[in-house]
Amino acid sequence: MSYFRVFLLLTTLGFLQTACQDAQPPLHEVEEAAGEEPDFETFYQRFHTDSLYQMAHIQFPLQGVSSRPEDHGASFRWGKEDWRMHREFSASSGFRSEFTTLGDDLVIENIVHKNGQYGMERRFSRLGGDEWYLIYYAALHPL
Repeated sequence: MSYFRVFLLLTTLGFLQTACQDAQPPLHEVEEAAGEEPDFETFYQRFHTDSLYQMAHIQFPLQGVSSRPEDHGASFRWGKEDWRMHREFSASSGFRSEFTTLGDDLVIENIVHKNGQYGMERRFSRLGGDEWYLIYYAALHPL
């Protein structure tokens, strides 16, 4: 077989493999399409990596506490215009997350600095038994 025919055959096979290959949708799309509830770990990862997903999974106006001392003790709500995207903490940040699960539909995350003097709290709930949402956020404050 000539080099040209081998080249043509390999090129055609490569094209057919690429053209016929089924694109695999991301896991969350498979779960959502199948009507399955995403588990908390899947939600948590996507919440921190997909800004549009994060905004769609926050119950605005979001109840919580700001980092300003004058707001403490008062009823405080975060608005979409006030929101800064949350990213997952790396080990080098000096913060660690501690999770408390209450039943099947509520997870409380306490994010504490290694010196133990500062922390944050986030509460996530599966609303209506379907999708997870951030329902409470207390910004960085002295403990």
